[in-house]
Amino acid sequence: RVNPPTMDESVLPREAPRQQRIRLSPSRACTTLKADFDSTEKDPMPIRSAVERLVSVFPRAGSLPEEEWRRRHRVIAGLLWFHVPGIVVFGLFQGESLGHLLAEVTPISVMAAFASSTSVGRRIRVVMSSAGLISSSAVIVHFSGGVIEAHFHFFVVVALISVYYDWLPFLVAIAYTAVHHGLIGNLVPGAVYDHPSAIAR
Repeated sequence: RVNPPTMDESVLPREAPRQQRIRLSPSRACTTLKADFDSTEKDPMPIRSAVERLVSVFPRAGSLPEEEWRRRHRVIAGLLWFHVPGIVVFGLFQGESLGHLLAEVTPISVMAAFASSTSVGRRIRVVMSSAGLISSSAVIVHFSGGVIEAHFHFFVVVALISVYYDWLPFLVAIAYTAVHHGLIGNLVPGAVYDHPSAIAR
């Protein structure tokens, strides 16, 4: 009769206890929580990091160097001044009266003067140039009778203003466009739109 081979009990896995409780003293528990919090701060959540990277892409006020800002602003202010005689010529071509032309281009000329002045601050100048160009868009749409093609001038101006890398003139342009199309479009729809469905609305 051959006895079965025996195994050393020391190499057999031991059964884990059914319950295993970890007890920490209050001071050690506070220390552990503080360490976890510190590690969270050093290693932000992926969502937070993604949001920070996204925000860093958008322009910040004053992010352009002074010389670069002056160069861009000089071009935009020059385009604004160019709109004054251009609107007059376009209005005469459309058969507008001289009094009506003066009433429309005078505010644009005043804003162009402020945009070109060196006696006012940088923020005022960019707001004036932004408001002047958007006002030019509104006048062009008005003189054209609200044709769809004239509305594209708004999109061109908004894209042009974005070269400032500044939220303020950009938001001024967006707000002006929304008020013009929303408020004026409801009060005097014929001055903003030319198709019957929009005017009847």
